[in-house]
Amino acid sequence: MSVSHDHYVIMGANIQRLEHEDERLYCQLELYMDDNGFNGLKCLYDGISGQYIIVGIVISCGSEFDGLLFNHISLKELKKIKKQAKELIQQELGLKLKVSLITLSHFH
Repeated sequence: MSVSHDHYVIMGANIQRLEHEDERLYCQLELYMDDNGFNGLKCLYDGISGQYIIVGIVISCGSEFDGLLFNHISLKELKKIKKQAKELIQQELGLKLKVSLITLSHFH
């Protein structure tokens, strides 16, 4: 088994604690764990150490070989994406969450 990783900048929330309380939610999240996500929403599940389950809108993604490319996003645009992420998470998953800008290397 090999391990690879991708780098993400995502506007979303870590819902790790919620998942342990609700198996139904985990089943619902599987749809968004696909490589491309679904309906604009992406879920990153830490299946190695269980530290996070992040759901949100991907702003930038880079492979382990290429890394993240340079992106310039205005604060106005980030606020717009934040509002969209909050609304999309509520619409798709029925969760009212506080979203923020998250950066991480996701190993899978």
